[in-house]
Parts: sequence; structure tokens; C-alpha cells
Amino acid sequence: MMNVYFSKEYVTNTSSMETVNKAQWMSDRMKKEGFTVIKPNPLTREELYETHDKSYVDSLFDLNYPFEAEVGGRWSQVLLDSIRHSNGGVRDAVMSAHQNRVAGSLSAGLHHAGLDYGAGFCQVNGLAMGALMAKELGYKVGILDVDAHCGGGTHDIISSKKTDIVIADISTNSFDDYVSGTKQYSLTVVPKTKHYLYLNTIKTQLDSLRKSRCNFIMVNAGMDPTLDGLSFDLLKEREELIAKYIHDHDMKAVWVLAGGYLSTRVNVTKESLTDLHMATFYSFYNLFNKDKK
Repeated sequence: MMNVYFSKEYVTNTSSMETVNKAQWMSDRMKKEGFTVIKPNPLTREELYETHDKSYVDSLFDLNYPFEAEVGGRWSQVLLDSIRHSNGGVRDAVMSAHQNRVAGSLSAGLHHAGLDYGAGFCQVNGLAMGALMAKELGYKVGILDVDAHCGGGTHDIISSKKTDIVIADISTNSFDDYVSGTKQYSLTVVPKTKHYLYLNTIKTQLDSLRKSRCNFIMVNAGMDPTLDGLSFDLLKEREELIAKYIHDHDMKAVWVLAGGYLSTRVNVTKESLTDLHMATFYSFYNLFNKDKK
């Protein structure tokens, strides 16, 4: 059984960004196709202290964050509620995967947020939070980040915690890049001239996670590489590759939506973007649900 987490609180009426709103599109599509989603419990202040700097967390919860919110507009109770629920979904997905091998949350806007800051449409880093949670449950954790952009915030948090969590970051755009400094944190930016190596690069990084004995993978399944020229079919193939590798090597996993944006330039519509994210859902569901029959 693969549980997927979502609630209406993920989406706010204060933001027009598809980073926020596409979770509702995904939930609507899943329900239309006969699936259900589970409402998560909102994340607490104390839980978030384990991932982010305490003063940063307090500024969010006390509504005195001094900057514009990364998802647009002034920081507010509505945005706080959205963050608490969308990241609560990641936490609940980790606990579900602990019992059932795989789970997902229709969460996005995670991997750019650092230890004491928000960035790039990301206010709180549920990806890092989920990895740290799985580590506490006794797993050797790997983070597989295939969003178009680099996860500098994730690296900032995980490297500061001095754990054995492994990062495999495969990007198509150098935004939010970082110097890894160690083999434990791998960042590969695949340029347009080498897109033919994209799937092989992901397979190599999956092999690296396995060689590091990772048995719980946090998958940041961004679909924004479309904006850098990767085809829809290639991204769907990517999702099948990742799900099959995790399944066949007896790993556990949590997946989240991550990036993915509308674009007239490369014909990414609401429908086609939802199709791409549904490929993540079906790639995991078709394999792991079959095991339960």
C-alpha cells in the first residue's frame, strides 16, 4: 500500500505560483482516477527545530519573519499553515514508508531552504527534514534530488548536521549550486550539450547510493528539467528508472513533487505538468502495489 498525503491547506489563495497550486491539480487527478489522498497532521514548531535554526523557526511561527515569503507576498498565518501541512505530509510519508516501504506527499518548495533561511520558492526544507527523520528511525539515508535546480539548501542543512546521510544531486541548471567538498555529497549539473547522458548519470548516482548502503531514499522528483530542454518522455522514463531501481534493490522511499512550472515556450500546460507528476505516482504505485497483491 502506498499512501499519498495532501490537504487543501497545502494550497493558499495568496499565491498564484504553480509550485504551490499544482498539489491541488494532482489531488484532483488522483481522485478522478480512483485514488485517495490522506490529510497529514501539521508540523509543529518543536519538530522543525530538528532541521532548521531555532530562531529562524520561531520567526516563522511567531509571524515576525522580516522578509517577503519565498512563495510570494508577506509572511502570514495562511502561508505558515500551508508550510506546516505540506511539510507535515513529508513527515507522515516517512512514517508510512517506514511501515509500507514507499509513500509520497504532494509537497513542493523544499530543497532551496537552508538552515536559517528561505530561498527559491522554498521556506522550509521538508526534504532534509524527512531524511533526518528516517536517519533517526535507523536507516542509512540517501537523498536523490532530480529537480532541475541544485539543492543548495539541503546541502547547507545536511552538511551542518554531521550525519552519514548521502546526497545525490543531478541537476540541469546551476541555480543554487554548491561545492560539495566530499564524496558524501555529489552534485552533477548535466548541460544541454550532454542531455544524452542524463539517465546514465542518474543510474550512476543510484548505484553510488546503493554502494553507500543507503536503504531509505528521499526522492525530490522535480519536473522542471522540461524548461532546460528535456523531453516529457525522458522525464517519464526517469521516474520509471528510479522507482524500479529502488524497488528491485529492496530500498524504502518517500517521493515529493518538487519543481515543475507552466511554460508556453516548451508547451508545459496545467494538464501536461500534472501528467508528468502523475508519472512519479504511477511509477512507484505500479511496482510497489503489485507486491501487496
